[in-house]
Amino acid sequence: LFLVIDSGAIATLTVAFASNYLPYFVKISPLGQKMVAAAFILFIVIVNYVGVRWGANLQNLLTIIKFAALAAVCIIVFIFAKDASASNWIRPLPSGLSGGMFGAFGVALVASLWAFKGWEGATYSAGEIKRPERNLPMGLLIGTMAVIIIYAITNMAYLYVFPASRIALSPRIASEVMNVVVGPIGGSIISIIILFSIAGAANQNFLCSPRVYFAMARDGLFFKRIAEAHPRFLTPHFSIIVLGLWSLVLTLLLETFQALFTYVIFGQWLFFGLTVAAVFVLRRKRPDMPRPYKTWGYPVTPAVFILAALFISFNSLVQKPKESLFGLLIILLGLPAYLYWKRKSR
Repeated sequence: LFLVIDSGAIATLTVAFASNYLPYFVKISPLGQKMVAAAFILFIVIVNYVGVRWGANLQNLLTIIKFAALAAVCIIVFIFAKDASASNWIRPLPSGLSGGMFGAFGVALVASLWAFKGWEGATYSAGEIKRPERNLPMGLLIGTMAVIIIYAITNMAYLYVFPASRIALSPRIASEVMNVVVGPIGGSIISIIILFSIAGAANQNFLCSPRVYFAMARDGLFFKRIAEAHPRFLTPHFSIIVLGLWSLVLTLLLETFQALFTYVIFGQWLFFGLTVAAVFVLRRKRPDMPRPYKTWGYPVTPAVFILAALFISFNSLVQKPKESLFGLLIILLGLPAYLYWKRKSR
């Protein structure tokens, strides 16, 4: 979680901010991009360091901007787009699907899953939720479905303007769509909004994840200093600082956006599969444990999920071995550390 998933996500977003979208407005040298990346992480660290209210208020503001912008893009495209075609929404699959294309689909799936990363974050605060056995699953389902619907409508808007072949070649499709529909100012505005969206996604990681490391340290499974709360701000300040530092290291080590999100998604889905596999272990080892919430469709549902997680992780390892092996190495390096703290906490 600390070494790969959360810090890797922050690093990925930082690279997107400094290297992919900020240069849309200002030409920045590679050294300048690294300096911007460091400043970006430092800003979000400071906001969350000085109080949870600051981080939460920033998150609320950036989330409102993001969803309002997506709604505005869809409305503007469907009303004002010229020479658009709804026929782009329906295209037959190419004939003769091969194993290579199946593998390529898996790689494309990694990029798609990156867009949905964060749904599991709601579970980090399960201890503070009223009636978690009811409200947590409901929140996960409603939130995920809402995002799926929003993404589907947004992609329909993009396809209304450009065919899929053109979209596949575009690194900034939202900006290009708005550039075509309303002119250069539309592309500039949407790029600014995307910068806000990236900041919101990074801030969410700093808002939620340090609390997990804080709890781990309290249980003796991480460095003791991580369990300290700031005497004035009451935030897990060491946890926030350490997350920021490791995120910056990853930003400098893996400098490309694609390398970083492959690294993150590989590690994330490997852990998702292991987490769901723990359901079978718990059912067997602790059959009498109180279960206010039970998995729907057990054992089929978790088994299907585990197979999907294995496919995503294995396919990433085959198609993108460098990034995936780096992620696997970092995960394996964390294993002796966990065993050490586990033995020490007894």
